[in-house]
Amino acid sequence: MQYWESRQRIVRVLADIFSAIAHASNGLRLEFSMRKRSATLAAAVFALGFTGLTATPALAIDNVVCRDGAGFTEIHNEKRHCFANAGSADVYIADVYKINAGNNNITIIYGEYPNQNHNFKSIQINKWGEETFNPRIFVQDVIIK
Repeated sequence: MQYWESRQRIVRVLADIFSAIAHASNGLRLEFSMRKRSATLAAAVFALGFTGLTATPALAIDNVVCRDGAGFTEIHNEKRHCFANAGSADVYIADVYKINAGNNNITIIYGEYPNQNHNFKSIQINKWGEETFNPRIFVQDVIIK
């Protein structure tokens, strides 16, 4: 289920709950004070916002075991570091000489040596693309779209 579909479903459920509360208050001649209505609305908005934060795709990236032909994003230095699923990850991978996008469109935030001024660059690599770096770089962030 996509993020926005999930969020729309939650909005519909909250609308149904508010409708039921309003119907019950009219049928039973109950009156909600403005304070109770405000508190109920605030709780619903908080729940909706919290759901949005926990379902954010940016949290879904995984560092996975590399497998040939799996289509993972690969970052090469002395080792091969692999990432899967959409999202972003703050990393520090030094002495990188090659990046393969795999079956992903990616953005890499990186620095060049020496990085005394903390200047970072970014590069976008399309699916199945590859970039090599000479001199080597260090990777700061991996973003998979």
